[in-house]
Amino acid sequence: MGNIVQVEYTIEVPHSTESEEKPPEEKKKLTKEEVKKENIFKDLNKAIDQINQNKDLEINNEKWNRDLLKSLANYSDCTPEVTKDIAREKKFLENIRNILTSHMKKETKEEDERVAKWCLAIYYNTSIMDSNIPRLRSLDIVPVFISFLDAQVEISRLTALSTLANIIDEKESTEVLQGKPDVIVILLQNLSLALDDPHHKHLDWSAQKCAR
Repeated sequence: MGNIVQVEYTIEVPHSTESEEKPPEEKKKLTKEEVKKENIFKDLNKAIDQINQNKDLEINNEKWNRDLLKSLANYSDCTPEVTKDIAREKKFLENIRNILTSHMKKETKEEDERVAKWCLAIYYNTSIMDSNIPRLRSLDIVPVFISFLDAQVEISRLTALSTLANIIDEKESTEVLQGKPDVIVILLQNLSLALDDPHHKHLDWSAQKCAR
């Protein structure tokens, strides 16, 4: 009986030349913080544009404008990095400055004082980061903040003083503070009261901010 020869065959399956369909690229999902920041800037700039078109600032009595300013003041305080976006935002700080300038030229209501307080806070929070200082200096805001050293509301005077301390040099500060010893007294008093407070705060200002 003859030998049986086993032959192995290899069958090659031709590779398909058709291009394989790639799954569509997923769009980058924004985080809640990014969405929140984006919406704040979008809505707030619209609000400020409307405010600037109203000479007597009566529009500030609209609750949504006040809430937006307050939100951004708080947000920039809690998240210092957002102040870089504030500094880069075209015309944003200019609009805030215009509100403050108009504020000092008229008799103000309680709601206007709140708006000024939040605008000052936005500037102060922005001034904490050294990288924002050139942008702030370019706005010629020093005279505006000097005028707020005589404001009736104590917290506004304190915020103005602290902002100036962040953006002007020693020589300028000597000139600014001449004849205004009461402002320094307010700062020291606030620091003392903040240190005595269980939360180390007074007028929403922490002891750390006062000592900065």
